[in-house]
Amino acid sequence: MKFCKECNSEIIGNNSRKLFCSKQCQKKFGHRKEKAKYTPIELICENCGQKRVVKSQHSIQNPSKYCRKCSKQLSAKTGEGSAAWKGGRRVDGLGYIKIYKRNHPFSDSTNYVREHLLVVSDAYGVDFVVQNGGVVHHIDGNKLNNNLNNLFVCTLKQNADFNKELLEIAFKLVQKNIITFDKINSRYNCPLLSDENDESFEFGETPTMDNTEPSPKGKV
Repeated sequence: MKFCKECNSEIIGNNSRKLFCSKQCQKKFGHRKEKAKYTPIELICENCGQKRVVKSQHSIQNPSKYCRKCSKQLSAKTGEGSAAWKGGRRVDGLGYIKIYKRNHPFSDSTNYVREHLLVVSDAYGVDFVVQNGGVVHHIDGNKLNNNLNNLFVCTLKQNADFNKELLEIAFKLVQKNIITFDKINSRYNCPLLSDENDESFEFGETPTMDNTEPSPKGKV
């Protein structure tokens, strides 16, 4: 049973969405409903310093840092000139650190290049990286550790072989009871690791492979 929002009388019919008993009540309710009033406010553009008055509900509730002219100019810029600039350093969806480096041979369509590629190309040169396979292997498996001594330039096949070899070594350590398997918690453990540095290997996981390196621009 539903009741009219205006006169509180019972609504007759099977329409569950009906809110009023008649069009007259609906009209009365609409006239009585007061719209929120917003007082115009004055804002100062953070780019050019120009003052402006905003009157619309949206502009008052969501004030922009910039005037309309500056917003258009900044939105057209990229890199440090962009209003969305956050320092030029971020982590992508695969867990790799990316650095803004415009026109770098390894940069993507957004002018970001993975940090490990940037490190090895700065140290050895772009040609060396390309000639040796264009793939960078993280020796300790940590994608965020881009120190030069933790990086090894190789081919895609070599990188896959490294991960395969590491997995084979791990299973040999299991056979020698250096690494154990916890059936209750469904994970591998190594008693040699301290509690602080213990990173258990979940059952069913496989080592991550750095096999998504981009080719230099203009090369396949």
